[in-house]
Order: sequence, then C-alpha cells, then structure tokens
Amino acid sequence: MKLICWIFALCHIVIFIGWVRNSPHLFNRWGITVWAILIITSLFMQYVTKKGITTKTLAISTYTTAFLLFLTIAIQITIDYML
Repeated sequence: MKLICWIFALCHIVIFIGWVRNSPHLFNRWGITVWAILIITSLFMQYVTKKGITTKTLAISTYTTAFLLFLTIAIQITIDYML
C-alpha cells in the first residue's frame, strides 16, 4: 500500500513539472479528467492507509495538485470568456 502511495506522489510531481512546463497534454479535457481522477484516488488512498510519513507526503502532494487543478480550471474559464 505504501508503494502505491509513493507512486501517486511521484505522479503528482510529474503533473507539477508538466504544469510548470505548460504541457499541452495536461491542459486538454482528457488531461484534466485524468488529473481529477488521480486526485480523487489519492484522497481515497489517504483514507485507507495508516497514519505516517507516507500519508503526510501523499496529503501534501494531493492538496498541492488539487490547488493547481483548480487554478488551471479558473485560468481556462477566464481565457474562454476573453475569446
């Protein structure tokens, strides 16, 4: 279970790097959908796993990734209204 949590944390790091690099794969509908599913699954993993450093690391990466997702959606909506 800990290995899966660390894999999710690694996926969050990859998403963060893609977000900083402005990856087109991340900012389309499929990318945002997969991104949201990853966040929901990570929240479930936090609930299932025991408390410890793994859960704290997963919580920090999940909440940071969720913040980036909401920020991205807000930017997308703003840009759509400007066009």
